[in-house]
Order: sequence, then structure tokens, then C-alpha cells
Amino acid sequence: MRRSRTLAGLNTAPDQQVWTGDAPARCCNMWAPEFHLLDGPNGKRWYMFYVAGQNVTDYNPTQRLHVLESEGLDPMGPYHYRNTLGNTWQLDANILQLDGRLYLLGTYFDQDQDLFITPMSNPWTTSGARVRLSTPSESWERQTAPVQEAPEVLQHDGRTFLIYSASACWGPDYK
Repeated sequence: MRRSRTLAGLNTAPDQQVWTGDAPARCCNMWAPEFHLLDGPNGKRWYMFYVAGQNVTDYNPTQRLHVLESEGLDPMGPYHYRNTLGNTWQLDANILQLDGRLYLLGTYFDQDQDLFITPMSNPWTTSGARVRLSTPSESWERQTAPVQEAPEVLQHDGRTFLIYSASACWGPDYK
């Protein structure tokens, strides 16, 4: 990770390794990190949600969501591994806090790449069934491939909005 007081400063900020892992099931192709400061049993901690898979030629089917927990309140770590958040292909983890409850958001593949929500009992444990929120049905969501991904939560004036990307990121019409 890098830290800077300005966006331009990130260009020259030193890299800092915040965690090292060597488990074969989550060793490679790490991406899509999300950071959230959440209340857990040990008080407030930073949680890093990310995707990783196995070191195989076609790593995509092995991609799973994982979560790390910081040792303290410094977002630069160190972190320790907490859990895998599901046993199927899922990407783009994000957290929704609503009415005192936590929910895991993300995307998964079920004929199309759909958005889902799952209740959580704490920042590293799901506590219920994954539920489909939506599926790419609009023409602008189905260019190159039918995809909804990367959900982001915006809460303002007591309202909750979910923003997401659509169509295939590997195509020219990603939105």
C-alpha cells in the first residue's frame, strides 16, 4: 500500500507491504481490494476485502473473496488473515452497514454476472444465504457480456444507493 496527503504524492510514496500469505488456495492474482473501518469484537479495525485464486493456468474459476483484519487502527497494517467469504466464484466485495447490521455485497456468476447481498454476523463471517439483488437485463449492461459488478454504497439523507459497473470490463463498452 502507499500513503500520501495528496493524490499526486502517491506517485512517489514508498510501497509498504501490509500482509504476506502463502496458502495455495489464495496465493495469486490478488485484486479488487476494499478497505472499511468497522466495529468488530476487538473494537474498531480496518478490514481489507480482496479477491485471490490459485496459481494455475486458468485462475479465474478459483477466484474467491477473502478478508484481512488490521492489528490496530493504522490502515497501513499490519494485517492478519481472517476468512474466505464463500466457496464459489465471487468478486468485488463491499460492505453495506444498514440499521446496525452488516451485509456483504459483490458479484457472482450464475449464467450472467449478477449482484448479490449476504448478511454478516461480523466483518469476516457471513450469516445467511446469498441473495441476488439484480441481474444484467438492460441492453447497456449486456455489451460484450452480461455483467454487473463492483457495487459501491452511497448513503445520504437517510437513503441508500447502490452504484455498480456494467457490461464486460474486457470490452470497449464498459460502464
